[in-house]
Amino acid sequence: MYGKFWLWVLAAYEVCRTLTDHEDVLSERQNLEVAQRKENLAKLRMPFAKQQLRFRKAMVRSELSVYGIDTGSRDLLYEVQKRVFSTRELIGNLLV
Repeated sequence: MYGKFWLWVLAAYEVCRTLTDHEDVLSERQNLEVAQRKENLAKLRMPFAKQQLRFRKAMVRSELSVYGIDTGSRDLLYEVQKRVFSTRELIGNLLV
């Protein structure tokens, strides 16, 4: 599951980036929503793709590891710069 989510973050970010690069495709409201989702994904994308924290040149140490598992909701959690990301929440936000 970790590997699939890792690839999903990279692909979802690229889809959002492409949509925001072509603002004439969506409505103004939709462009804003996609830009917000892209910004949220970017916080995980940089450590996943480049092994660096966003806006820093230092290499990632333990940021890529699964931070926790929510067994109740069957969810993987990641922590990057003291922020916890839910796999299910990220995916759910993009499906809306």
